[in-house]
Amino acid sequence: YLVLKLPTNPPHDSSMMVLDHLLQQMTPEGYMVRCQHGSDLPDSRPEPDIAVVRGDFRTFRARHPRPDEMALVVEVADSSLL
Repeated sequence: YLVLKLPTNPPHDSSMMVLDHLLQQMTPEGYMVRCQHGSDLPDSRPEPDIAVVRGDFRTFRARHPRPDEMALVVEVADSSLL
């Protein structure tokens, strides 16, 4: 099935780049920053703009992070806030 998504725009992309840069510097060992990648919830598979999750690249080769592995989830909403 087709899922319609709003296209990104420069303010959204700029915010994402700033957040990614800052979080990469602040994220403790044993955690990683994921940008616009899936996560596993009991009833859906959202793709948050940014998530800080416990694990590394090998942890998520065969699955998405679960809620108990997510330390921070960010959705950037500049034009879609309302």
